[in-house]
Amino acid sequence: MKTAFITGHRRINSPLVHQGLEQLTNFAIERGCTTFLTGMALGTDQLAAEVWVARQLTWKAIIPCQDQSALWPRANQLHYLILLTKAEEVKVLYPQYKRGVMQARNQFLVKNSQLGLAVWDG
Repeated sequence: MKTAFITGHRRINSPLVHQGLEQLTNFAIERGCTTFLTGMALGTDQLAAEVWVARQLTWKAIIPCQDQSALWPRANQLHYLILLTKAEEVKVLYPQYKRGVMQARNQFLVKNSQLGLAVWDG
């Protein structure tokens, strides 16, 4: 089993983002990846999860802390919770936010993947 993770902008408004995520997903599959990881941040991370759900692919949510979405607008929190129910696995690294949890999440993604996928809007 090969794993790929996604990273990218938190605010991404390109109409081509879904097409790009489809292309990145195809790229990973062509290289033997069967599992995808996302840190579930707003933006790219959640958009990728939406693509993987629609394609019925295996993906896992790697959450830096249990209260990651606490400061997000309510609509974003609800969307996040719905997406989490569709993940094959939800791994929470820390019970609550503290300095360094986001970096720990990023390191986990890199150490547990064979391929990194990145989205850039420019």
